[in-house]
Amino acid sequence: MKITICDLRDDCVSALDARFKGVADVTIRKADLTKLKADAWGTAGNSFGDMGGGVDRAIDQHFGGQAQRLVQEAIRGDFFGELPVGSAVVVRPDAKQPALIYAPTMRVPGRLGPTINAYLAARAMLMLAVKNGFATLACPVFGTGVGGLMPQDAADQMFQAHR
Repeated sequence: MKITICDLRDDCVSALDARFKGVADVTIRKADLTKLKADAWGTAGNSFGDMGGGVDRAIDQHFGGQAQRLVQEAIRGDFFGELPVGSAVVVRPDAKQPALIYAPTMRVPGRLGPTINAYLAARAMLMLAVKNGFATLACPVFGTGVGGLMPQDAADQMFQAHR
């Protein structure tokens, strides 16, 4: 599987570049996720599928408000309303667009602190991408927005999940 990890912030892109240097199947780009072509997009959020801010909001808007609805339906149907950190769901808001893998880094919006939640979410996303046979996956760096992770810490956790 070919993976593109993107962000619009220079500090995140630099941290990802440094950590994934020499990893052949991972490309780092300064880009808007919703502009990237891939079989699937991955995103991190909270355990209840609220996609009201940041990258999640941009994804939901890209899909005309259908992404959040489908993510929350999948969470209700498969996880009784709360998707634990370390788990993920895949939905397809538009058959002509990438599938969406949603993997929470936090139960409710807030700082991640000294956790391995970005690792757990990235690992869940990658496992679901492999299980679904996606050849290409694009995602942002996990945990640096609301979660408040330092870019280097987030890059390291995502690297470990990939490894």
